[in-house]
Amino acid sequence: AEDADAWVTDKPNFPPQKQVGVYIDGYRGRLESTIREEFPASAWLLGKGRFDKLVQSYVETTTSAYPDLTDYSLNFASFARTALTEKWAQEMFEFE
Repeated sequence: AEDADAWVTDKPNFPPQKQVGVYIDGYRGRLESTIREEFPASAWLLGKGRFDKLVQSYVETTTSAYPDLTDYSLNFASFARTALTEKWAQEMFEFE
């Protein structure tokens, strides 16, 4: 978003960096939503706050390499098993 000034038209009360930020936040939100839809049982068992932090960490560290948004969550279970310390939580991601 730092280069936004070079390729986004400035608008009154809505500078280029904020304009690009809207799209960045929206894209992250769609990535997070895709994962939540794919892992509802895990979200319930971990609890909303803990699951949300796990999802946010995944989104922050994992670049999407797929043209289809639904494929973004393919490596989430592996990520979660590595990130979680409890055996029951790690095993949960093997089944969903």
